[in-house]
Amino acid sequence: MPSIRAALLLKLCFLASPLAFGGITLTSDFTDPANRKGEIYNFWNTHNRLPPYESINVPAFGMEGSYVNCVRMLGGWSKKGKRMLEYDCYKWDGEKYVYDWEPLIRRIDVVLNSGIQLKQIVLDNPPWAFQRGITFVEEPDGVHYLAADKNSTYGNAVPPNDPKAWHAFIKAAITKLVETYGEERVASWRFRVGSEIDTRPGHWIGTRQQFFDHYKNTIDAVHSVLPEAKVGAQFREASFTGKKYTDYTGNVEGSYAGAFIEWAKTHGIRYDFIGTSYYPFYDKEDSVDMDIVYREQIEPIQRHPDWNPDALFEIHEFWGLSQYRDGEFVWLSNSYSSSLFASIAKMVLENDIKQVHLWGNIRDGLVEPNVLTQKALASMLGKHRYANESKGPPAVEGNRIDGIFAADLASDSYDALIFNYNTISNEYQEDEAVETVFEVESSPNAEYRYRVATYGKDECAFQQFAVDFPRATRYESDGGWIKDTYDKNGTPYIMLVKEGVDTFVANAHRYTHLNDLQWSEWKTASQEASDTGETSLIRIQTQLPSFAFQKIELQPAR
Repeated sequence: MPSIRAALLLKLCFLASPLAFGGITLTSDFTDPANRKGEIYNFWNTHNRLPPYESINVPAFGMEGSYVNCVRMLGGWSKKGKRMLEYDCYKWDGEKYVYDWEPLIRRIDVVLNSGIQLKQIVLDNPPWAFQRGITFVEEPDGVHYLAADKNSTYGNAVPPNDPKAWHAFIKAAITKLVETYGEERVASWRFRVGSEIDTRPGHWIGTRQQFFDHYKNTIDAVHSVLPEAKVGAQFREASFTGKKYTDYTGNVEGSYAGAFIEWAKTHGIRYDFIGTSYYPFYDKEDSVDMDIVYREQIEPIQRHPDWNPDALFEIHEFWGLSQYRDGEFVWLSNSYSSSLFASIAKMVLENDIKQVHLWGNIRDGLVEPNVLTQKALASMLGKHRYANESKGPPAVEGNRIDGIFAADLASDSYDALIFNYNTISNEYQEDEAVETVFEVESSPNAEYRYRVATYGKDECAFQQFAVDFPRATRYESDGGWIKDTYDKNGTPYIMLVKEGVDTFVANAHRYTHLNDLQWSEWKTASQEASDTGETSLIRIQTQLPSFAFQKIELQPAR
């Protein structure tokens, strides 16, 4: 059964007259080969996972076709400041350094036995024994590392005490993987050196040049066993300044990416991919306006004049955020997330960004809102993407309304994923009237049918929970469940007090139907001859809510 909203939308679509339409029009001409922009590809099928890997959280779509990027596999990990030495693969036994591969193999087996494919192993934190013999000081002296950085945010971010020992360790690790899983299988995995390595002191307390030397040392060790293994690095966005941290030499260093690309070209250093991070705050314009995001954060890296044309540019960490509070990122769990992901998807596809690695996206049986965007895109995979034009001002200032258009010309079927995200206001406002126009090659007598799915606040599990339990909309000081110092648009698991979280978990089963798109019934689409009379125009008019997306599917009525 279609939802009440879907039924209303179709009624509006059917009754609307093109001559009277006064909203935004999105048009894609599927008859012009110049508008074809390549196939729509799956850029969201890799998921980041953190230790300890005693079990693995399967992504929302299930195991088929999913990959995992495993972080901190060698050790050097800490939890709430406590060193987790049992996960280290390099240890000091009191007399000598020894290798212990059991933690590495055990954790890889957990991933492989889950049915998820292993995409990438991150060679990041050095095991704690690599700090042995290093002198730390309380005040910067330009020579020794700072004592305050011995145990960084995520564990050991200190460069290895002995580069030759590190090289031998990495070579031995890759050899062990080959012995255990076979050369062909291990060669299909990628190896990334570091995570956001220019986020100091969280991931690295050395200098930029120290990391460059460390990178070369590491990939040389990998390639000594697997000469064709894919290797690369992850850096912060191009606009990252690094100004919050002064290292032991007294220097502040921003994004490493541009300097790395120049250094790699100068010295003939190989990289097969470079990743960056993108953690947008939903209420910051420069964080959610895709024109600004691409121009300032991504383009200076991807379009760097020294960029290796054979390398891939990717986003290795992504999640929409509501705020940073008490040392913790609070992610989004409402329709802002789904609409934002649609906007990101258009930027990704237009700029040939090959991958966006995601964090966990299912909990207590409920998928995160951006999973619905992924589901809407899934039926468009492999289809030809077409450019589109937008005409008319939005009714609400700041609304960015656009779409992703695709066609399967063999079956004469078409898709549009249209979305509405406001970059200057975070309040839900009136719906936007949107006309989606498909220009196709067909005779005026041909018949088409279409259906529409909408995902906005009325289809979001947590937002519907808040309707049923109004205390989830009020702050604690007003008798509600939202912690007074938290943003109301954050995830319930962090934003709500214990009573609210417990109530949400206990009632999550009531909203699992919202894990899938809510489709309208199929309706007949009307068409008209274009101005030239040689093509046809199919107009579909909908009301697009704030911070929402709509998926439109159009196909011959057979």
